[in-house]
Amino acid sequence: MKSRFKSRVVIGIAPLLVASALAISLPSSSFADSTGAQCSSELNSYLASRTSYLALPKPTASDYKILSALFVNAKNERAACLKEINASYNSQLQEIRAKYALLFKNSDKNLIASLKTQRDSELAEATLTRDNAMKNLPEIFTLPPAPTKTKKG
Repeated sequence: MKSRFKSRVVIGIAPLLVASALAISLPSSSFADSTGAQCSSELNSYLASRTSYLALPKPTASDYKILSALFVNAKNERAACLKEINASYNSQLQEIRAKYALLFKNSDKNLIASLKTQRDSELAEATLTRDNAMKNLPEIFTLPPAPTKTKKG
């Protein structure tokens, strides 16, 4: 009887040890915190120029050309930031899956169910972090209409 009790205690403690080891080695979600500041320099230039452009009584074609170039730069910066966020997210997913693949190989059947739950939880957390980082990227306002030529008549 005592040997059964000891094995139950060991099986009961094993998930706690694995869970604490996993909690220590969670991948960082630093991309969510850093991308917002990095992805707004071109956008701020575009927004300032857009405001100035809209305040002009008669904007010229050259003013519009400058504004449209800034708009393209802001769009490219945002696309680069989205690419960075997705690359970081994919590397997080690979780390999580590799970590759990190793744990699944070295675990008994009783522990695998709890490990799968923990893995799914970490995958969901990484996805939520990525979604929040994407949501926190600044929006790019559309270009105002181009100035029209007035006919002298």
